[in-house]
Amino acid sequence: MQKTIENFPRLFVVDTPPYIHKGRTIQTMMRDTLIALAPAALLACIAFGLTAFRVMALAMATAVFVEAFCLGIQKRDMRVYDGTALVTGLLFAFLLPAGAPWWFVIIGTAITLILGKHVFGGLGANPLC
Repeated sequence: MQKTIENFPRLFVVDTPPYIHKGRTIQTMMRDTLIALAPAALLACIAFGLTAFRVMALAMATAVFVEAFCLGIQKRDMRVYDGTALVTGLLFAFLLPAGAPWWFVIIGTAITLILGKHVFGGLGANPLC
């Protein structure tokens, strides 16, 4: 009888990190990260006005859209609800000037998600993780 991989019990399950989590989920970690970034976002809106809010909102919305698009192309589970795209969009918006043009925000956010996350296989699979 030839032994194949299907005949062996599954000892290891490959999934996205974190592997040791003590009950924490990616969704709760991203929520906590967004809460931690909220004071910086609020101060950016106070200092730079609605232009900063526009850049942050557009970057976050674009990140969610590109995340859903990439997951759809890859035929993977829709994990848009976990908040990683929102955190990525907000962090990218913090790198931009408050008066950045809308096309720059959209293109930059899309490139960030596609090249920084999805080319390497998704959450936790890039070389810096």
